[in-house]
Amino acid sequence: MTPRRTCAILFLAMAATAFPLDIDRLDRNTDLPLWLAAPGDDPGRAAPGFDDSSWRRIVPGDRVEPDASGEFWLRTEFTPSPELRGRTIYVFLGKLPCPSEYYVNGSLVARRGVFPPHYYVHISDAMEFLVPDGLVRYGEPNVIAVRAVYRGSSFPLPKSYIGGEAAYSFEKYLSELFNTRLYYIFAAINVFAGAFFILQFLYRRKERAALLFAITSLLMAIYFYEMGSPKMLVDAWIMRPVSKAALGFSVSFFVAFCVTYFGIHDNRFVKGTNLAVAGLFAIMILLSPDETTLLARFQYLLAYVMAAILFSLYVIVRATVRGDKNAVPILVGALIGISLSVYDIIYNLMGLEPFAWLEGIGFFAMDVSLFISLAIRSAKAFNALEDYSIQIETKKNELFLTNSAFSRFVPQEFLGFLGKESIVEIKLGDQVLKDMTILFSDIRSFASISEKMSPAENFTFLNSYLSRIVPVIRERNGIIDKYVGDGLMALFPESPERAIEAAMEMRRALKTYNEGRVRAGYSPIDTGIGIHAGNLILGTIGEPHRMDTTVISDVVNVASRLEKLTKVFHVPILASGQVIEKIANVRERYEIRYLGQVQVKGKEIRVPIYEIIAEPELPENKPKIALKSRFEHAVFLYDSGDAIGALREFRELAAKSPRDPALSYYLDLITRVAEAGIEELEEE
Repeated sequence: MTPRRTCAILFLAMAATAFPLDIDRLDRNTDLPLWLAAPGDDPGRAAPGFDDSSWRRIVPGDRVEPDASGEFWLRTEFTPSPELRGRTIYVFLGKLPCPSEYYVNGSLVARRGVFPPHYYVHISDAMEFLVPDGLVRYGEPNVIAVRAVYRGSSFPLPKSYIGGEAAYSFEKYLSELFNTRLYYIFAAINVFAGAFFILQFLYRRKERAALLFAITSLLMAIYFYEMGSPKMLVDAWIMRPVSKAALGFSVSFFVAFCVTYFGIHDNRFVKGTNLAVAGLFAIMILLSPDETTLLARFQYLLAYVMAAILFSLYVIVRATVRGDKNAVPILVGALIGISLSVYDIIYNLMGLEPFAWLEGIGFFAMDVSLFISLAIRSAKAFNALEDYSIQIETKKNELFLTNSAFSRFVPQEFLGFLGKESIVEIKLGDQVLKDMTILFSDIRSFASISEKMSPAENFTFLNSYLSRIVPVIRERNGIIDKYVGDGLMALFPESPERAIEAAMEMRRALKTYNEGRVRAGYSPIDTGIGIHAGNLILGTIGEPHRMDTTVISDVVNVASRLEKLTKVFHVPILASGQVIEKIANVRERYEIRYLGQVQVKGKEIRVPIYEIIAEPELPENKPKIALKSRFEHAVFLYDSGDAIGALREFRELAAKSPRDPALSYYLDLITRVAEAGIEELEEE
């Protein structure tokens, strides 16, 4: 029996007496040491009272074994202290390598990845989710249940824990940067480097080393893209083996580059052998029947990768000893790459999950060193263009930084709609017609709020508010088109459901934000949200020296009008009939209430509008839901011209729900009409 297995058994014995886990503090992370696992699938397994006594007990590091279909469940418990009431509780479940759903006390709270048939999960990114305060049972056990599907025979259970805001900030920003976003940037840089040296080769066909480096970079970009991209364009079962195979080919071309560049062992046997070995591993990986086998075969590929890099290091050291100064930067990059790869190998052998796998950074370090060496060689080869070469290198870095900066002003998705890869491709007059959903949001009474603050305080307040609201929109694939003072306009290209879900989550985020404001001694704020859908034109306007991206359509005007009408009806969210009609089974999925039809300025037709009741659990919303059918009947009476019947219904409803502002709106409206001369209403 291995020492690790012995420790695990002893730990299980101790953990069994401590299950469920008690949590009395959130300023330090509390590990979830014990889980229950069972293969198969049954929706009832999420329920707190489900009998899991026969499930297998496992600890982080033990292997999870799904059934033949890949399905399995995990369960654990924690008991938060009553002193934590009102605190934000997050659950961190590590890098679970499969699509999964997360339940707290039987309620679905989060999803990760995409379940079959379009199987995908970003295995480099850790999973964290907020436990909704309404689901937490303080002072008694709370059940966390995980439903998942894994295309493999088994995998090690990652470490998991419970923490607070500090842990969430660390995972969301720092850990996510090193495990995903950084590799996305690496992929983009590799594509740029590969394209650059392919062009160099096309102009100078004798520069075979430039072509080999370009192929190395482009293949490495595929590997980095799979590590860093949060969403694949194809199924993960296709992209993941392709990216792993690309790593082997990339290293084989790296060896070919080294022997060609330095003229050491530059022969067909060395190049052909490396390419053949990489091809053999690629076939093995591409034909892997499941993910467990794929990862096991990838470990063998890594052994080849390490051997190939060590051979390349030998070639580079020989070139350095020979006095080739071009070898020095490559030697530094290779040493960095090998050091970081050894770090990963040690963690692999120990069966542990590090904060971040560094092999990718190591490969990138070698990639950069090759680029630097080629740049130096090119500079020496063209003495007359030395200054120009330095400027090109500087401009390359500036272009990267400029594109990164511009991406914060012009959404990358906007460029995609226009068929552009970069901001530099944009021309005046570029345009495209799209069917989208528009969301307008605005802070109510902002003028009176801003009057009490200095300009600096105004900007701090707005940025603090937007930093909580905008991620909600982005997480649902919304695109921020522009900020207008205290308001914003967002585009949802996928479906109206995304816009409605974003609006509802914005209300929940606002609630959390207001709780923080109240704790800090500030008054809470409120917002209004208008949603409309239809065809619109995205494009560029201005003149050649000053352009801007914009959206042109009546859809924009209607959405803006609906946002303003939230103040009239005193409701948080309004959506047009065009939005509601595009959602299947809309009344089963959301609590909505028909509010009538409004005349939009500049349009002859009237637009039906609906209130989206985002927080049905609030006391003021319960009467709305209970009386919804009668209210909508009264509105239909008014729309059809039966003002007397509508007035009768509205008065009866007002007696039962006196705090409903929409009822007050219609009573005031009909009263004003009556005062204008409809005497029968007065008599009624």
